[in-house]
Amino acid sequence: MPFVFVHGVNNRKDVDYTREEKLREAFLREIVAPVVGIDPQHPVFAPYWGGDGVSFWRDLAVIPKGSEVETFGSIESELSPSLGIAIATGALTTGDSLDALARRRPDVAIDLLFDAIIQEAQSDADIHAVAKAYRLVQARLADTASPWLAQSTKDDLLDQIFDVVSPPKTTGAESFGGVGFWSMLEEGAKRLKLFGPDQLSHAVVGLSRRPLTRKIATFIGDAFRYLSERGDGTTPGPIASAVLQSLLEASELARAKNEPLVIISHSFGGEIVYDILTHYAEGTNLEIDAWITVGSQVGLFEEMSLLWASPGRTDRKAVPQEAITSPKRVKRWLNIIDTNDVLGFLVLPTFTAAVPDTVHDFKYNTGYPVTGAHSGYFKWPSFYQRLAQHILEGK
Repeated sequence: MPFVFVHGVNNRKDVDYTREEKLREAFLREIVAPVVGIDPQHPVFAPYWGGDGVSFWRDLAVIPKGSEVETFGSIESELSPSLGIAIATGALTTGDSLDALARRRPDVAIDLLFDAIIQEAQSDADIHAVAKAYRLVQARLADTASPWLAQSTKDDLLDQIFDVVSPPKTTGAESFGGVGFWSMLEEGAKRLKLFGPDQLSHAVVGLSRRPLTRKIATFIGDAFRYLSERGDGTTPGPIASAVLQSLLEASELARAKNEPLVIISHSFGGEIVYDILTHYAEGTNLEIDAWITVGSQVGLFEEMSLLWASPGRTDRKAVPQEAITSPKRVKRWLNIIDTNDVLGFLVLPTFTAAVPDTVHDFKYNTGYPVTGAHSGYFKWPSFYQRLAQHILEGK
């Protein structure tokens, strides 16, 4: 499909990277593609440039060894974004049960449940099953002619959901699931805890110095490596080349199939794509229908005049006093940040839309504290549902 995902710094091909790549692909195919008019059978372009990032020839032996800091909580205390949103909007109140919430706000209950279920999915089949199930229940929620879950009880709530996910074959409806998905459904409901607003502040994960410092060192190192390889800008370095090639391949497919081209950039991937759009893509017909920057620093790098096309990069006297025009190759630019993400920045203070009302900043609650918010966006089914809706609004 003409989706391109450009990862940020501190990504290396390991078990976690592979799982998150599969999870993103499954939800882009099942949830976002049908809404925005993209054939889910097309490949998802995901240029990997981490191999050209920084390397440490002594494996960061320079990090001081010391006792670990006190840990406040564990991974179990991380709250899903749907929970934070439900509490903030008043949809969920202290003491609510899942079945009571389902009767009152089935859409909220489904998001809560599936955000819990996805944590149980590990295999390719499980990830695909959750993504497909989420699409089916969203379709059921959209059928307002026959309200769903309004009469559900604690004992039959999961049965009603499972009936939609895996209906009897005699109905001719799409069917899948089985024991594996039912087990995830039960486990997700068991793990789901509905917190009161005063408990949100306790979702803190303690990290030891060495893992946190390694992440920071790799983040800085990857950014420096990319900036240093730009040279005089006549030709893209290895990192920009890998991303540009995928963008052009996806663009060609989008034009051939008459489908929109959607680019999703996480973190420093936004700066790489920006440089390509405003410099390295010169002489090509690359045009993006929707550019999604998530937890990105594009606005910050423009304010520091570090993007290749920044007016003040080579001439301090050229530093603009007003916001500069957004990339003309982009029809619509959506920038998504979690206010807990210290590496996510707004774009509107430094950019103004080339066409009015085509550049937007959105806030999204990943449910993670400061230590995990930056990498938490793409882990939740509810993120993809909202992403599809916002892309659709601009069509």
